Amino acid sequence: MLNNNYLKLAGEWFQKANEDEETVEILLKENGPMTIICFHCHQMAEKYLKGFLIAKAKKIKKIHDLISLLNSCKKIEKDFQCLNENCRKINRYYIPPRYPGGYTELYSKNETEEAFEKAKAIKDFVFEEIIKAKKVEK
Repeated sequence: MLNNNYLKLAGEWFQKANEDEETVEILLKENGPMTIICFHCHQMAEKYLKGFLIAKAKKIKKIHDLISLLNSCKKIEKDFQCLNENCRKINRYYIPPRYPGGYTELYSKNETEEAFEKAKAIKDFVFEEIIKAKKVEK
């Protein structure tokens, strides 16, 4: 069941996710730091998953682990399992790109573009699920 109040709040999360998406597009165009681009891909995916949970009137945990968030989504709609690989790949971009110390891995442009494609696939799937839920309610 989708409630307009929850949909409005979810929309605020989607707007923030959209800002991350715009940031990625700008940084990719300008050949910005790949590590930061990957971080914003993670943020985008996280906010879309949290937005879905809010749209479904679920409390969201104050976590950043995409796998945990995805598991919460799968409890509502098992079809979210198709995002397992996307979330697993993007999940590693939350902490390492942001902090010094022991972090030596650099991400290639190809890997960064792949992360962006996976984040956009998560976005598309979330929107499809919300549209599907709205149609069922009618």
